[in-house]
Amino acid sequence: MKICCVEGKVGIIEGYQIRFLKGFQLVEEFIQNPPDRLSFSGDIISLSEAKFDAPIRNPSKIIGIGLNYPSHIAELGKQTPSEPFCWLKPPSTIIGPNQAVKIPKEVNRVDYETELAVVIGEKAKNVDESEVFSKVFGYTIILDMSARDFTETDRALFKVKGFDTFGPLGPYIVTTDEIPDPHALDIKLWHNGELKQSDNTASMIFKIPKLISFITKIVTLYPGDIIATGTPAGIDTVKSGDRLVAQIDGIGILEVSIED
Repeated sequence: MKICCVEGKVGIIEGYQIRFLKGFQLVEEFIQNPPDRLSFSGDIISLSEAKFDAPIRNPSKIIGIGLNYPSHIAELGKQTPSEPFCWLKPPSTIIGPNQAVKIPKEVNRVDYETELAVVIGEKAKNVDESEVFSKVFGYTIILDMSARDFTETDRALFKVKGFDTFGPLGPYIVTTDEIPDPHALDIKLWHNGELKQSDNTASMIFKIPKLISFITKIVTLYPGDIIATGTPAGIDTVKSGDRLVAQIDGIGILEVSIED
């Protein structure tokens, strides 16, 4: 199932059209209270005319994972971590497809990072690695925008990762039944039409079972929470007027613009 939010309505993508559900304005409402059977409103639009919102808008938390692809570690000149390197990204960073990332006045360097985003489907605490996928609802794309100016001084990454609009998300969520192996997906990004990031999620150092098991030993995850699983090499700096197009196999394309 591909589930989306379009102008405040939750819909299911079926081929080249979207059928809207009754009773839901947010996808996280659907995840938190899944119906026994789908009930449709009767409204249908073509996929080509849809103006997607972010598929999740109010998670309790977004957890970012750093240094999880060998190629990215090499380009930064860092050491491979011995355990997942995590931080919190505010939900207020979220914007949807075809919206604009805003470069703050006090920031000189903003980089993109294309990442597979895991969307949690059930409350999860102290989850064993063997049980992790029972807690996952599905997958989407996140662009983890980063203000590199503060990388050396902001040890908590609050300013690096936390500015408003620094979390483009979408275009929709693909449920786990349609992605049997999230560690076999090509992940790419084009910056102004030039392919800059190209890898496969098989390259992750810490796979999703390890990440969720590790995280839930520290915090409880709730339905709709998001884990950004790390980025491959190819990060670069954006400027006003730029266009980013991120793509992950089986999930779709997330496109955003950059503005001052």
